[in-house]
Amino acid sequence: MNEGSPEWLAEFLLRASGAPLTERDGELLARMVRRADFDGGLAAAEAVRHKVPLLVETSLAGMRELGHDVPEALVLAVAHATREKRRTMAALRGEFEALMKGLNGHGLEPLVLKGPAWATAYYPKPADRAFGDIDLLIAADQLDDYGNALLSLGYSQSTYDPSEGTLRPLPEGRITGAIATGRHAAPFLRVDGDCTTVFAVELHGPGFDPNFPHADNSCFLRRAAPWRLPSARARCLDPVDAAIYSAAHLWKDIYVASPEGKASSALLISFCDLRQMFLALPDPTVWRTLYERADALRAGDQVYFALVHLSRLYPEVVPEPLLEPPRFLSGSPEAVLDDVWEFLDGASTFRERLFDPQVDERRFKRMQRVEEAGGRIEIPRGGGPAVGASAGAETAARIELSGASAAPAWQFFRTHVTYGVRPTSDEEFSAVLAFEHSETHLRVCASVKDLTQVFDKVNGFYFAQDSVQLLFEYPLGSGRIRSYFLVPKAADLPGPAVVRHYAGFDRAGTELVADSSATAEFSDAGYRVSARLPKSELFPGLGEGEWFGFDVVVYESGPPGQEKRSVLQWSGGRNAIRNPAYFGRARLR
Repeated sequence: MNEGSPEWLAEFLLRASGAPLTERDGELLARMVRRADFDGGLAAAEAVRHKVPLLVETSLAGMRELGHDVPEALVLAVAHATREKRRTMAALRGEFEALMKGLNGHGLEPLVLKGPAWATAYYPKPADRAFGDIDLLIAADQLDDYGNALLSLGYSQSTYDPSEGTLRPLPEGRITGAIATGRHAAPFLRVDGDCTTVFAVELHGPGFDPNFPHADNSCFLRRAAPWRLPSARARCLDPVDAAIYSAAHLWKDIYVASPEGKASSALLISFCDLRQMFLALPDPTVWRTLYERADALRAGDQVYFALVHLSRLYPEVVPEPLLEPPRFLSGSPEAVLDDVWEFLDGASTFRERLFDPQVDERRFKRMQRVEEAGGRIEIPRGGGPAVGASAGAETAARIELSGASAAPAWQFFRTHVTYGVRPTSDEEFSAVLAFEHSETHLRVCASVKDLTQVFDKVNGFYFAQDSVQLLFEYPLGSGRIRSYFLVPKAADLPGPAVVRHYAGFDRAGTELVADSSATAEFSDAGYRVSARLPKSELFPGLGEGEWFGFDVVVYESGPPGQEKRSVLQWSGGRNAIRNPAYFGRARLR
């Protein structure tokens, strides 16, 4: 659907592609089709483009069973659109059964992804879930086994010329691996006897799966469930893994497969798949497993992104706890949230944007950078007595915050930055922080480039200006935040200090931290502040190798009286001060 499409069209497709049809949706659809501007031909054409015509046809039949009148023109338009699709699907299902049986004959028990497996597992009428390619997940060392088996079954790694009905073998040879980095293996194709249907098999695996380009997805193979077909043996994804895979596929369609910012035409069917999966998984105990597994696959962003979108389409499907920003080991949930809301552009327009989203590829690249960075550090043990020299040593754990090119956290701190200004260069505002620990203290050294240093007290808050904030959440996942400011210089302070900050958490106010110390150096280009913080204060009872939530925020003041104007944050977060789910992670080693 493009801009200017009738307002009823997206809502019609969303309701009519739901399975099974509810009485409420039947009534809503009945009112829609009675609209004076309802166009059955357009509805049928869009259903085909979004790969849901079979689901729509079944819903129209359901409306009649519920006693609703359905315009004959709409029924005929949809029937015309589905006639060829049902013939093709019958051929594909027959080929699928034969393929599974043939692979069994070569000692292989394939793990089937997407279409045929999910149709059987999650749809009331499997025949209504159309599919095209047959996607298989294989182990990294099985490419030759599957390739040779497919060659013996009449497939070849080829391209197809529909004008000639012929297959052209790829020049790379008999069996080739990934088409490109992060892509599946070159497809295996076969044409039926009358050259009217092309059967395609795509092999995915660790290192050659476009949905998980940066992760080893072999865990899916270990957790796969048996799938007994009428005449063959196969496997399918565990239900939780299926939801993760579907979410990752949806993310790929929106961000990766469409560099122009246009969503894939398969977007709606992907949302339908996710909806059916969640309807089939009502047990709330699976939700923790969902995010834990997504984290391990570096797919937390993708899952959260998909679930927030899904909740906008089908509010009754996604459990409320899943919509709270989860904690990720990989990626930046706050960046995902930003992209969700920017993508939605308000709930009222989301249904239109589902079908023609204008997605900025640069946002994906930014999020990908944060994801690849990992959001984790390990702080080494150091024995030097000097706060600055020891903490700034090359052996220390380092975090570099770029004002010009990093995720622009200054945009997100709308409640903390009065006059948000993006730094024009790293010379204007950037920071390098180094960390190490001793038996009793955490040592921190922050070198900040800042051309507009302001340390006067403003509105009674000296910590609200040029300073470095450290945020700790311990125990991990508890939601309890300890917040400290390394203040290089401020009114009413006896020199550089470490200040504990309570405002907005347990109680209002600030106080100096006992058994802490700080030093500071200044130049026209910036300042350097070094500090020692007692570990017993930061994370009492921390176990060896135990992770804790951690984040760093560096503030830049504007002219006196204007408070903060820019912020750099390690996690790149949106108001992470208020939500530890946005923090990175750290541990002492």
